[in-house]
Amino acid sequence: MIAEWAALIAIAWRIWGVEDVPFTVEYQEGPYQAMATQWPASEPCRVWIDPDSDRYPPEERLGLMVHEAGHCLGLDHHPDGGVMTDGRFWKVPSPAERQALTDLIDSGAPWERRSYGFRAVMPGLASGS
Repeated sequence: MIAEWAALIAIAWRIWGVEDVPFTVEYQEGPYQAMATQWPASEPCRVWIDPDSDRYPPEERLGLMVHEAGHCLGLDHHPDGGVMTDGRFWKVPSPAERQALTDLIDSGAPWERRSYGFRAVMPGLASGS
């Protein structure tokens, strides 16, 4: 099932409009359904899933990964009813959440703007493509 969670977070990056964010996904029992570290402060971004989360329907698992991917990207919980409020019920970032990500990028987070959206790059390892 870990491979399925990893595939879901790869989809989550595309939903957020980013790519190339290094990550690991592993099981960890705990009080939360899932947790994530902020990238690039943690290299790679680490996502922990409570094994009980395997019982969620596929659409809730995807929402959970989109939510945790938002944490990896530096976003906190957001009160506007979007995926950063509760990923089990919201599957895509709200306009306010997308704006929060844009604000992070514009503030000097390790992102570089591309014509097709945003591409995650590690400082010193950015490709010229």
